[in-house]
Amino acid sequence: MDWVVEHQADCEVIVAPRALPGRPMGRLDHPPFCAAFPGDAALAEETVAHLPAPATPGHLEPRAARQAAVLAILARAPLLVSGQEAFRDLIPLSSWSMNVPSPPADMQLVRTLTTAGDAVAISPPPAADLLDRLLEGNEEKDQRLALVNEKRRLNLVRERRREARNLGPDLFRRIAPRSAGLRGFAVSLDLLPAFAASAGAREWLAGVPRDRAAALLGGAPAIFI
Repeated sequence: MDWVVEHQADCEVIVAPRALPGRPMGRLDHPPFCAAFPGDAALAEETVAHLPAPATPGHLEPRAARQAAVLAILARAPLLVSGQEAFRDLIPLSSWSMNVPSPPADMQLVRTLTTAGDAVAISPPPAADLLDRLLEGNEEKDQRLALVNEKRRLNLVRERRREARNLGPDLFRRIAPRSAGLRGFAVSLDLLPAFAASAGAREWLAGVPRDRAAALLGGAPAIFI
């Protein structure tokens, strides 16, 4: 964490708590780190409760990492995750992932984190009609029309994954030219696939204030250190 403080203190970076049985990171209790805005923290907790459950057993579930992922999307900021435990559980909340053979050097991580933060900061917000396209026909009872709407949602997910695959290799080219190896390094956080897969989650999303619901459909990179 010292290199984050030294090189990223003027940026906004979300740091996920370690999943059990990792030790708490005491450095996060001191400046320049600070707690999330209460409104964002509450929305993140509620969002995670309505998303499809991860595959991890309940007593080891890295719920805090999933909440941090939602916070990163709301804040339009990179997410730092310590360790590998949460990698597979954040995959359902992403549209692209990257593996590496071994941990990158600290300076490579610093430069990559800076690039990722800049990319998120200048990226346009989600398309104005994306929320409507996702929620269209969510309560449709006619089976034929329901299948049509399901196909539309699958196309939305494919579009987002295509965009992430085009951006990811360029964003992380300092680390490696392509995904390879067994160590999880990065994911493109994206809640759209999870919402598209769950009618209940979409029903909840429809009741969230429109500006906040639209913000949940943004994206952010997560980097595992």
